Amino acid sequence: MIHPIPHHGISRKVHQSLAAYLANRNGRQMVTMSDAIDHLRSAFPELSASDYRLTDVIAGRAIILGLNIELDRGRGKTARVDRWSKNQS
Repeated sequence: MIHPIPHHGISRKVHQSLAAYLANRNGRQMVTMSDAIDHLRSAFPELSASDYRLTDVIAGRAIILGLNIELDRGRGKTARVDRWSKNQS
């Protein structure tokens, strides 16, 4: 079931693509923001929303679905990673 969330200026097609991406996780509970953003930017090269806005939308949808999120701040071995899990208090 797709839970309704506000669109925040992002098209319904983008939201539908994100919902499908999150639903097809093959049992993986962790959603990495950089991977999800890369997916959306590849699927919608004209997407003008900032990475911060996309992070809000992705995290909101992932939390509704009960997935864990990884807020990665860049790429490579020196990247700082913040993790949030529904199992943490």
